[in-house]
Amino acid sequence: MNPIGINTFLFTSPFVNGSVELFSTFADWGFDTVEIAAEDPLQLDAAVIKAALQKNNLRCISVAAAFGPDRDLRGTTEQ
Repeated sequence: MNPIGINTFLFTSPFVNGSVELFSTFADWGFDTVEIAAEDPLQLDAAVIKAALQKNNLRCISVAAAFGPDRDLRGTTEQ
């Protein structure tokens, strides 16, 4: 069976250490892998992310460079 993955950019931007709380939801939904959209590597601790992935029986398949917060492509704007 092929693993099914999800990208964090669909749910949070920027991805920070606290964003790992999403992993339990992803696992509950049946996903096997996660692609992390990293905007600011200085906000990420690999040990925190690895522990959260293991806790939720997920694997990180890639870390993708993403646009910074001032280049939000999700269509959200402040009015």
